[in-house]
Amino acid sequence: MPASLVQALKRCLGWQLCVNADIAKLAVNTYVTKKISFANMLARLCEKVPGASVDVVTGAIGLDSRIGGQYLKGAISYGGPCFPRDNVALIALADRVGASSALPRATHEFNRAQIHRLADTVQQHLGAHGAAGILGPGVGVVREGSFAGGAPQ
Repeated sequence: MPASLVQALKRCLGWQLCVNADIAKLAVNTYVTKKISFANMLARLCEKVPGASVDVVTGAIGLDSRIGGQYLKGAISYGGPCFPRDNVALIALADRVGASSALPRATHEFNRAQIHRLADTVQQHLGAHGAAGILGPGVGVVREGSFAGGAPQ
């Protein structure tokens, strides 16, 4: 095989590995966000159906080996630096090459609606002073008072 052909194949295969790796990375994170959003949609549904529990429903779904329970927990939305960015990047790539971006687009739009839903819920529960406290895992309790600086130790 001529050396020039070998070099050309190496360049081509290297490029293909990079392209496939990039698409796979975007696809993995987008798939996970779809799964998170599906659980969040079930949470909204279960809130409206008397006696329904998203934890019971997602627990049952997670027992199916085709699905699994990881990332299947009803909550508010997904966040962080990677999930939203990779969803938008996969949408842009699909749009650029003329492929369907409907699924990642729907996931991204649902997630953004969840964030607005949370803001609306907080707004509805604001106290007389226009303040609300939000407590979740890993959040320290801060006592009311004139406190400036970091969280109390």
